[in-house]
Amino acid sequence: MAEFIAAEISNSMGEFNELNSYVLDIQKQIKCTAAAVFVIQDDRLVNEWYSGRHSESASSRAVDARTQFNVASVRKTYLAFAISLLIEKGLIRRIDDDISSYANVAAEAVKGITIRHCLTHTHGLELQEGELTRSFLPGENWAYNNNGIALLTEMVRDLTGKPLAEFLQKELFAPIGLAETGWRTECHEHLIYNYYQDKNNWVGPNDSPAGEQSNLFVSARELAIWGNLHLNQGKFRGEQVFPQSIFDRITSIQTPAALAPHLPR
Repeated sequence: MAEFIAAEISNSMGEFNELNSYVLDIQKQIKCTAAAVFVIQDDRLVNEWYSGRHSESASSRAVDARTQFNVASVRKTYLAFAISLLIEKGLIRRIDDDISSYANVAAEAVKGITIRHCLTHTHGLELQEGELTRSFLPGENWAYNNNGIALLTEMVRDLTGKPLAEFLQKELFAPIGLAETGWRTECHEHLIYNYYQDKNNWVGPNDSPAGEQSNLFVSARELAIWGNLHLNQGKFRGEQVFPQSIFDRITSIQTPAALAPHLPR
């Protein structure tokens, strides 16, 4: 991926000094060991900046272009792409269908919950002692949690016969050459926000390559490319690699219309 825009580095990098300084100030305020800024404009690299190290140790690896950050809930944007692509392929009819029509889930609490509810955190599902229960009726409230995300991930597996990570590798990462993006299961020198040596961490398990855990790592460069792909509505290097409709769908508000206006969309 280094060749994507490396030959077109702008001479106006100094114009971004204020932005880079702002990010550095935030890094210091929140006592974060590392930061990065990678800006693409009109398919050209106009700013690339790295700061800090991979841990608090002065001997740890310096952050650079090869550093891959754990992107936490940003992983959900990749799941959204997969679901929008499945709609495009005709495997999902509409997001207002019950998710149980597509995913092999038998829990009573899931009845009446649609794909839309899971996508927008309006499903009301809670996990109590390993069982799914409801804290509110679908579409009547909003609560940010991963129970709906887990159902959507299972749905992708059931519809495609592949884990989310494998499906994305074939349909997204490989076609545009994303080699610094993926679910990582082992400690590696390029990884930061790295808990592989601590099995009792607050992030949760990170031993699965399937895509259901919060262990997606991405370089700053490829995260910027991912954002640029949305901005260009599926175009990559000027070519329409993915249908525009995929990105029209995932960049539109999909919250149930009846949700109270003060709640997040």
